[in-house]
Amino acid sequence: MNRKAWLLLLAGYLLAYIIPLGARPLFSADETRYAEIPREMLVTGDWIVPRLDDLRYFEKPPLGYWLTALSVAVFGESAFAVRLPSAVAAGLAAFALAGFVRAQRVPAGVPLATASVFLSSVLVFGVAVVNVLDSGLALFLSLAQMTFYHGYTRVDRRAQLRWFALSGVAAGVAFLVKGFLVFAVIGSVVAPFLLWQRDLRALLRFSLTAGASALASALPWSLAVHAREPDYWRYFFWVEHVQRFLTPDKGQHPEPLGYFVPVLLAGALPWTLVALFALPELRRVRPHGLLARFTCCWFVLPFAFFSLSSGKLATYIAPCFAPLAVLVTETLGALPAAAADVAFRRAGRAVASVGAVVAIAVVAVQWLPAASRVRFTEAEWWKCALLVAGLGAWGLGSLIAGRQLTGMSRLAGFAAAHILVLLAAQLAFPATGYRDRVAGPLLARIAADVAKDDVLVSDPYRVSAMCWFLRRDHVLLMDELGELGYGASYEPDHLLWPARVREQLAAEGGSGVVWYLTDLERFQRYAPLLPSPEWTATSGTLVLARYRVRQDRDSGIGRISGDAPLHIFPPQGAIHGAPMPGRGSSGRE
Repeated sequence: MNRKAWLLLLAGYLLAYIIPLGARPLFSADETRYAEIPREMLVTGDWIVPRLDDLRYFEKPPLGYWLTALSVAVFGESAFAVRLPSAVAAGLAAFALAGFVRAQRVPAGVPLATASVFLSSVLVFGVAVVNVLDSGLALFLSLAQMTFYHGYTRVDRRAQLRWFALSGVAAGVAFLVKGFLVFAVIGSVVAPFLLWQRDLRALLRFSLTAGASALASALPWSLAVHAREPDYWRYFFWVEHVQRFLTPDKGQHPEPLGYFVPVLLAGALPWTLVALFALPELRRVRPHGLLARFTCCWFVLPFAFFSLSSGKLATYIAPCFAPLAVLVTETLGALPAAAADVAFRRAGRAVASVGAVVAIAVVAVQWLPAASRVRFTEAEWWKCALLVAGLGAWGLGSLIAGRQLTGMSRLAGFAAAHILVLLAAQLAFPATGYRDRVAGPLLARIAADVAKDDVLVSDPYRVSAMCWFLRRDHVLLMDELGELGYGASYEPDHLLWPARVREQLAAEGGSGVVWYLTDLERFQRYAPLLPSPEWTATSGTLVLARYRVRQDRDSGIGRISGDAPLHIFPPQGAIHGAPMPGRGSSGRE
C-alpha cells in the first residue's frame, strides 16, 4: 500500500470520526458527567480531586478528565471539545496498531488493512464518538500490550528492559484513566502468554521493570490525592473495584455471563458477516507462530476477564478490538484465494441487501405514526437523505470491494465502504429518538434568565446536565443521590428531603426563584409537595419548571407559590411550554 492509501485512510477517519463530533447534543448522564467534572477542574483550578456538582466524585482517576479539560480549554465548552479526546484516542490506537503489525515484518498491505478493520468496527466507532473513558483506556492498554511484545521479541537485554519500562508507563497512564482493573487486564495477558512460552525469567523481568515504571507514572497524583482525601483509596478500591466486579448494585449494570457474546458479534460488524461466509474455510485456518499466540492471549483472556465481572456495559470490551483486528486481518488474509473471493462477494451482497432494506425502511417509517421515535421531522429531511445515501454507498462500496479487489486491498476497500454510513450515524439520528436524554435545548431556554442566586434542583441523572449547561456547581438533589451519594455524605445540604422541601428551599435564600429539572415520572411523584409552578417546559419526558419561594414573615417558614399548571404533552414533541413569564420584583437586576 502506498502513501496515497494511508492518506485516504486518514481522510476517512477525519470525515467519519472527527469532523461531525459537535453535530449531536450531549447525552445525560454519561456525556454531561464527563464534561462537567473537567469544567469544574478548569473553574476551580483543582486538578487533584475530581468533583461533580462540587461534591467529591471518586469513581474514576483524573486523566480522562484532564484530557477533556485541556480540549475544552483549547476549543471552548462544546460537544466537539468534550468528545475530541475519545475520537483522537481511537485514531491513535489504529495507527499505533498498524505500526505494531508493520514491526512484525508482515506482507505489504497488512498494516493498513489492520488499521482499517479496527476503525470500521461498529463498537470501536460507537465508543470513540461519545464522551466516555473507554476509548482512551483501550488506547493505553493496547500500547502497554504492544510495547511488552516489542520488548519480549528483542534479543538485546537492555533493549528488552527499555520496552518493558515503556509498557509499564503505558500501564500507569491507563491506570490514571480507569483504575486498578488495568493491571488485572495486562496481567491476564502477559502472565499466561509467558507461561505458555515457559519463560518465567521474562515474566520476572517484566513484572519488576514494568511494575516500577507503572508505579513511577501513577505515584505523583496518587500521593497528592491521598494527602488531600485520605479516604479516596479505600472507596475507590473497595467500592469501585471489588464490589463492582463481584456484586454490583442495580446502578452498576449487573448482567449474565454471556452478555458480551452478542455485543462482540454486533460490535465487530461488518467483519462478522465476512467471517460468517468464510466459516467453512476459517475452520481450516490455524494462525501459528509467536505473534498468533500473543494475539490470541491478548484478545481471549481480557474478554474472559470482563465476562466474569458481574457488572457489564457494552463499552467495557473496547480493549478487545485491537487484537481482534489483528486476528481478523491475519485469518482472512490466510484464506485460500477462491474461498476469500466467495466470502467477500457474499458478504458484499449481504451488506448491499441489508443497506437496501434499511434505506427502504427509513423512508417508509416517515409515514407510520407508530414509528414516531425514529421518524425525522420536516426540518430534518436532509438527515433522511444523508442516511439513505450512506446506506447506498455502504452497499455499493461493499459490492465493489468484494468483486473487484483482492488480498489486503479488499479488506481496506471493504472498510472504506463504511465511511459515509459512519458519517451518517453521527449526523442523521432523528432528534425524536434521543430527546428524553438531552436536556441541553430545555436548559438553553432559561440560560439567560437564571440569576446567580437562583436555586437549582434536579434528580441525580440530570444534575451534571444542569451544571454543565448553566455553568453552575451547586445543584440540589431532590430526594435521591444516586452516584453522588458518597460525595453528599460529606455535604448533606445538597439533598432536599420531601418532608422539609419548603423549609430547605427557603433557607437557600437568594432571589426566591427555584428551577427544577427532572423526568415526568419524578415530577408527578413530587407534585403533591410542590404547588403548581409559575412556568413549565417539556422535551420528550423531561420537565423543567420554575417556582417562586416566599418567606413567611410571621413563621419564617418558606412556601412555594405558582399559578401555572403542568400541561401533559406528547413524549415525541419538540419543546413545549408557555413563553417565559417575567421575573417581576425577584428578577435579575
